[in-house]
Amino acid sequence: MMDRRAVLIGLALTPAACIRRKPLLRSDLISAAADDAERPVLLRVSGDGEIVFSTSLSDRGHDAVRSPNKSVVTVFGRRPRRVIDQYRYRDGKHLRSTETPSNRHLYGHGLYSRDGRWLFTSENDLDYGQGVIVVRDARTLTVEHEFSSHGIGPHEMRWADNGQTLIVANGGIATHPDYGREPLNIDTMEPSLVKIDVKTGALMDRRVPAMPQSSVRHIDVLNNGETLVGLQHQDKSYGSSPLVVSADWRSTTDDDRLAPLSANVADVQALNNYTASVCCDPETGVAVVTSPRGHRVSFWDTSSRRHLRSYRLSDVAGVGFDRRAREFVISSGRGMLYRFAIPGIENGEMRKTRIESFRFDNHLTVIDT
Repeated sequence: MMDRRAVLIGLALTPAACIRRKPLLRSDLISAAADDAERPVLLRVSGDGEIVFSTSLSDRGHDAVRSPNKSVVTVFGRRPRRVIDQYRYRDGKHLRSTETPSNRHLYGHGLYSRDGRWLFTSENDLDYGQGVIVVRDARTLTVEHEFSSHGIGPHEMRWADNGQTLIVANGGIATHPDYGREPLNIDTMEPSLVKIDVKTGALMDRRVPAMPQSSVRHIDVLNNGETLVGLQHQDKSYGSSPLVVSADWRSTTDDDRLAPLSANVADVQALNNYTASVCCDPETGVAVVTSPRGHRVSFWDTSSRRHLRSYRLSDVAGVGFDRRAREFVISSGRGMLYRFAIPGIENGEMRKTRIESFRFDNHLTVIDT
C-alpha cells in the first residue's frame, strides 16, 4: 500500500486537468520590500494579493519572521546592517528596535524559539572574524547570551529535533563593513552546515560542500530532519557543479560531504552559480529553490533526489509554502507574486499577482493560521 508521502508525490506529477479543485483559502505573507521611491518597507499581503499594510523600515531588511503567539513580526537588517525591528502583525505598528554593537553586524536572518521566549540571530564578530549566534529576549530584544556558530558567515538557521538543536548555514565568507559586502577570503573559504546543541552551544555534526568555494547560505528542513541546501559558487569554474545539495543527519557514514541532488548540466548552468531562497513541502518532499541571477525557479523531488522542472521568472526572489492552499508562493524584485499548486508543477500552472508600486526583497514568509 502506498503511504501518504508517495500519494502526494504522485499528485505533484499528475496533470492538473485530471484533478477537481475546490475553492482555496490562501494564507497571507510578509516580506521586506521597497517602494517606488526605493524606501525600505515591510509588506503584509493577503492570500488574495491585497496589501494589508505597508510600513516603513529603518533600513533595508532581508528576512522577516512572525512570533509563535502570532502577534509580532521581526525584521532583520541585510548584511552588514545592524538593526532589528519589531512590528505588530495585525496592523504593522512599529513596536521597538535594537542595534548590534559596533563590532557586530547581522546576516539578515533569525528565528524564534519554539515557545517564543527567545530570538536567535546569526551575526559576525568583527573582532575575531567568526560567526556567533546571539540569543535575545524576544519581548525586549535584550541580549541574554551567545555561542559560536562554529564557522564564518552564519546565515539562515532552522530548528531540528523539536527545537533541541539548531541547524546553521555558515557561508564561509569573511566580510567587514569597511569593505561593504566584498568577500575577503575567497581562496581560504570554509563553508559548512552545522548542527548545534542549543543548551550548550556544542557542535554536534558538520557537513561541507564538495567544492570549497561553494558558499552555504540558505536552507530548509524536511519532516525527517534532512536539510536541503542551496549553494552559491564563488568560483565561476564551478558552473556545472551541483548547486542543490542536502544533509541526512541520520547517516552513519564517515563522509562529511553534502550530497548533491541530480540535474542535467543545462539546468544547473541556468542557475548562474547562485541560489537564494530554499523551501520544502515537508509532507511530499517537493522543494523550490530560487535563483535571482539565473532568473530561474527550480522544483526538486527530495525523495528521488532529482530535479523536476525549472521556469524562467525575472528577478525571482523569495519562496514560502502555503500549507492551507498546498501552494508554493514565490516573489520577485519586480513586484510579482506567483503561486504554484502542488498538482500543477509539471504543467507550469501558476497564479500571478502584481503588487503595484512595490518590489520584493530576497525572502518571504507565508503566515499559516
